[in-house]
Formats: sequence, C-alpha cells, structure tokens
Amino acid sequence: MAYLTRSRLWESVDRGRAPEIAAIRAAMQDNRVVGITGPSEVGKTRLLELALAREELPERPPIVLVDLDSVYSPRNLMRRWLRAVAKGAAGPIAFSHIAVGAEARALWPSTTRRADHLVRDLLQDDYDVALHGDREARPSKGGEEHIARALAATARLADQRPTTLIIDHLEAPELSRAVDVRALLWQVRALSQRTQLRVVLACRQGAVDLAADADAAFYGDGSWLTIEAPKLETWRKIASRAPSIDRIFKLTNGHVSSTVAVLARMSTFELADDAFADAVEEHRPLAARCVQHAATLHRLAPQVLIGIANGLGPYQAIPDASSRDIAEAAMRLDLAGLAWRPQPRRWRIVNPFVSHALRHSDDGLARATPAAEWE
Repeated sequence: MAYLTRSRLWESVDRGRAPEIAAIRAAMQDNRVVGITGPSEVGKTRLLELALAREELPERPPIVLVDLDSVYSPRNLMRRWLRAVAKGAAGPIAFSHIAVGAEARALWPSTTRRADHLVRDLLQDDYDVALHGDREARPSKGGEEHIARALAATARLADQRPTTLIIDHLEAPELSRAVDVRALLWQVRALSQRTQLRVVLACRQGAVDLAADADAAFYGDGSWLTIEAPKLETWRKIASRAPSIDRIFKLTNGHVSSTVAVLARMSTFELADDAFADAVEEHRPLAARCVQHAATLHRLAPQVLIGIANGLGPYQAIPDASSRDIAEAAMRLDLAGLAWRPQPRRWRIVNPFVSHALRHSDDGLARATPAAEWE
C-alpha cells in the first residue's frame, strides 16, 4: 500500500470535495457577500482557496487574504493587511520579488517593476512598513487609524479592479480582544458598498454571530455555507484501495488531517489501530501544548479540556465550579478550535490524536479506541 502518500491522498481529498468547492464558487458568483462556517479543522480555508483558484493567473481578480489568527494588536493587523493588499495586487510571484527588498531590484523582470509601482501607489507612505517592517513614517494616533490605513489601501485597489477580500478566522480576536471584530466588519461593509469589493468571511460555527446576528454588519446579507468533514462514503471513494477505511474513520471521527495521517501510515502498518497509535505517539507533544494553550484561555479551560477527553462533559469535569465560569471556559475552547459541540450538549476534542493522548497516561498507550464525544 505504498501508493498512500500524503500528497496523493490530499489530491484525492480535494477531488472528493469537488461538490463543496462548486457550491462555494456558485455562492461567490451570485453574492457580493459570502460566509463560510463549520467546525474547526474541516478544511474551510483549503476549500476556499481551491474555489478561488484560476488556471490563468494573470486574469484572476486581486484576492486580499487577511488571516486574523494570531493578530495581537491593531498595528500587527495593519501590517498583515497591507501585505495582503500588496500580494493581491502584484500577484504571488512578483510579490515574492518585491518582499526581498530593493537590493535585488536590478534582477527584477519588467513585470515585477510594474507591480512594484502599483504596490507603491496603493500603499503610499505605508509601503516600507508593510513590506519590510520599517518604522512608520507618520506615527499613528491609535488602533482605529491603523485599521483605517489598511482599509484605505484596500479601497484604492478595489476602485481600480474588482477585488475579493477574504477575512479568515473571524473568531480569533475574540480571545485576545486585540481588535474589535464587530466594528471592523461595519467598516468593511461600508467599503464594500462604495467600491468593487466582494467580501468572503470564514469562521468557526460559534463565531457566526459576529458577522450575521441582528446587530452585526452583514445581518441578512449574502449567503452562508456550512462546511463539514467528509462523510464515510466520501472517504471510501478517496481511499478505495484501503481495506481499513471504515475502522480508520471510526478512530478519527472523520477528522480530515488525522484520517490522511493514518491512511499514509497504512503502507507501514497492517492494522488501522496500530497506525492510529503510532500517530498518537507522534502527537503527544501537541497534546501538551494544547493543555498549555487552554491555560491561556481561562483558568478552568485545561480541566475542562482534559475532562472532555476522559469522558466527562464540561460541567461534570469540575462539579464545584460555577456554571458561568465553566460555560466561559468551554466557549473559549470552542473559539480556539480545541473542542467543539457536534450536537447540543455534546462535546468533542477537535483533534482525535490529542483526545486519545490526553485520555491515556504517559506510561503507555492502551489499545486505540474510537475518538468519542461526551455530554
């Protein structure tokens, strides 16, 4: 079974999810505003990138991809956003030349020189800040001005050509409070109404209200799509030559990257349980980091996370704590992508390898058991 390489498996996964890619493309053709939501790690960003891909790159409208994950300040967001504008305007190849710096200017092809002039016109005084992290030529008066400068560059691009603005991981700033996402989306809405800007929003299910509830900027606008992990029938088509796919799917709960990881190991192991156990061993450091991450979210979050992994619901894991604190801890675990609720009152650790590692001591792995979910 040596044919089960990761690269070929991912190609098969992408082909198997063609209907979802087609649905995203159709939604973007029919709407100026599109929202994509779903559980953590089901491939929302990957499907979105595939839906936006075009064979003829020079003819593709600019795509400005702003990822809010790990944003820790308005200035950090501004620099990330301005770089996204530059990359969208110049294209990935020319942008890679420009980002190196002026030292290599003599080696730039003519297309890169033209792209550099365009980027300078778009970013203006913020060119060096965005591309090379230099000190700001004009000091900012605060966070709102940082965001206004990023939006102004986006507006200049959208005035020239129809542009797609993708804002990914809407939920991330809710954990750090680094950026007011609701206020940001109102500004994006205003920008989209006066320019040729198409807006695509991506977030986990628990964060949809930030964009689409009754008080949010995009309430009643556009189309929202829910992305789920591939079903067992899809995996049977993807890995039709893997006799253990049903068992693998049960062990991983269909978690996309974990299922690929176990399938890739089937060229070494005869049993799915052995391949799964080997993957769990490799992910033990990740499980420890997840607990450390949980500790930064809420003082009770590590106990709630470990409780869910060991068969206890959030309220059973810490019976003496207040329900308000437990609900806050569970909500933050959900926003952080560590745990989620596949159904009301049911919780699951997102990564099955992490779930299994947290369920067993360091003395040794018990026989692999299906990644479960608990009330």
